[in-house]
Amino acid sequence: MATDMSTPARIDPTVALAVHVAARLQAMGVDCALIGGGALAVYGYPRATVDLDLAVAVDPLTTLRPLANALRAEGYDAAYEAPDEHDVLGGVLSVSGPDTDPVQVVNFVNMLRARNDNPGATAIRTALPMADLALRVVDLPHLIALKLWAGGPKSERDVLALIDANDDLDVADVEAACDAAHVGGAWRALLAANSRGPHR
Repeated sequence: MATDMSTPARIDPTVALAVHVAARLQAMGVDCALIGGGALAVYGYPRATVDLDLAVAVDPLTTLRPLANALRAEGYDAAYEAPDEHDVLGGVLSVSGPDTDPVQVVNFVNMLRARNDNPGATAIRTALPMADLALRVVDLPHLIALKLWAGGPKSERDVLALIDANDDLDVADVEAACDAAHVGGAWRALLAANSRGPHR
């Protein structure tokens, strides 16, 4: 089942679940933001995706495990996969219902690591409200920075598609977000290799 990030009169069940999970997090005092394929769709690059990803930056023991328990009590399937000390992320909570694809809560804080210098917390803090849904989405510069930080050919293709889909892209803002995420070199190399220049 492909998730539809548009906002028809009858909301997509997976999107509705993401909104519910986000509301649960908000009630716990936790900010979250849409990332991944759902965020790509918001910025004009809809591609097939079978889940929706919400980013958080939290202590999983005080947030994600209790949230999993609460969601299971509501009848959802919810499972938290913990990281080890080598993971750059802090685990993933996967939630699904009988008529939904998974919603994954991706944690950008690994409590087992001395440093968590990934760009997730900044992307969540600067996220923007969505007009028709009770969700926030990472802004375009930070989405690109997250993609380049994740690395790999698929992420590079996603970034190139975002560039093509957004004629008003402010390259200076993207460069600043990428430099802060320590992927500025990857951003400039991608532009040079694909003959993409600043839109303005």
